[in-house]
Amino acid sequence: MKKITLSPSRVKDFLQCPLMYKFKTIDLLPFPPSIEAIRGTHVHLVLEKLYNLDTSKRSLETALELVTSAFAEVVDGIKSEDALTMLEETLDDAQKKEEYYKQINTCISNYFKLENPKVYEPVGLETWIRTTLECKDSGEMVEVGGIIDRLEVARTGEVRISDYKTGSMPDLRFQDDALFQMFFYALVYAKEHGGKLPRMVKLLYLKDANVIEREPTVQDLQQTEEVILSVYAQIQENMQSKSWKPKSSPLCAWCAFQINCPLYASELSTPDP
Repeated sequence: MKKITLSPSRVKDFLQCPLMYKFKTIDLLPFPPSIEAIRGTHVHLVLEKLYNLDTSKRSLETALELVTSAFAEVVDGIKSEDALTMLEETLDDAQKKEEYYKQINTCISNYFKLENPKVYEPVGLETWIRTTLECKDSGEMVEVGGIIDRLEVARTGEVRISDYKTGSMPDLRFQDDALFQMFFYALVYAKEHGGKLPRMVKLLYLKDANVIEREPTVQDLQQTEEVILSVYAQIQENMQSKSWKPKSSPLCAWCAFQINCPLYASELSTPDP
């Protein structure tokens, strides 16, 4: 049976739709590239480069200059030929190219409205963290992990984990879902550091210059661990039974695997009244 490693995005995929999770993670089906994903990578790289500079050089002007110089690395990191073709087509169109860079520059400018990078000194940028969780019933060990955008440890020893988002801040009803990713990282960090809880987790929404901050509690991390282990157990059951049920939701409209989905196929085959 295929070994499963869970990240926040994989847990989210399974909860959204088990069949989508199978297509994406088990079957490794290709899916259309996204200009939004490329733009997000670009913004993350610029901020990573900014924090690798001396504190005195971390200005908005410098960050905007990094937008252009970082582009070659973004292209080098794209492995999909379809994604490269899409990016080339975007940049060959003057209007699309202008919009691409406008949105990146907006995200970078908004970042400086939220924080002053000169006052932070991260101990980790784009850092992989991982640990194992034990299933209470079986004793099986589950590998979990992910990439932290920015990790800081204050002189007092307090830890903060920050993550950049290039979209808009979600409605209040969906902020708990967004925070799951951060509690996931906080859980992994605590497991690897003797139970020490990060003091703060922070989501920075750069499209509209908004922030969500929380001080994670022991209860938050316990609930997060329960969700992870529950999802793992369900994945194992599905792999054994070879049964992966699709889950219908409004998000189906943006699913990259509609052509493979029986729900979508049935809609296509239903004649108009």
